[in-house]
Amino acid sequence: MSYQSSDFSPEVQQKTRDIAEQFYGTETHPDHIPINADSAAKLDSISTIWFNCALDEKGEPISWVVLIPTSHDLMQAFVSGTITERQLFDATATETPQEALYLCSALTIPAYRRKGLAMKLMLEAVETFEATGPKELFAWPYSPEGEQMIKTMSERLKRKIYIRESTND
Repeated sequence: MSYQSSDFSPEVQQKTRDIAEQFYGTETHPDHIPINADSAAKLDSISTIWFNCALDEKGEPISWVVLIPTSHDLMQAFVSGTITERQLFDATATETPQEALYLCSALTIPAYRRKGLAMKLMLEAVETFEATGPKELFAWPYSPEGEQMIKTMSERLKRKIYIRESTND
């Protein structure tokens, strides 16, 4: 499946940002990537396929994922805890080599959880990115469900997904 962030209406994109902000609370955490229109515009400038979303029959977002292509060096710095998520985001630019994919976020609204939607969306997104060549994958699981999803993805893809260990940030 091929998709672009522009395939989803501005209303859908705003709803996903509002829900994600409620879950992650980045507004009050300077070390996390802000969830706003400016960060979405930056991601669009880096790659138009950073966002994948499933909608219900009414066109409401029910599950979505965010991936950030970046360099091997930035991935290593982030996974090791040398830089924060915000520093990873700030240092990634249009000209940054796209050697690694940060599996940044996967959210599903409660009524649709445990149906494999986020996993499906994430696997589709990885496949789309890798059409131009393999990428190293890395993540920072935010919840036990996220940890399980990354473990299952690693098993399905038969490859390592580098994990940033939980820290105080």
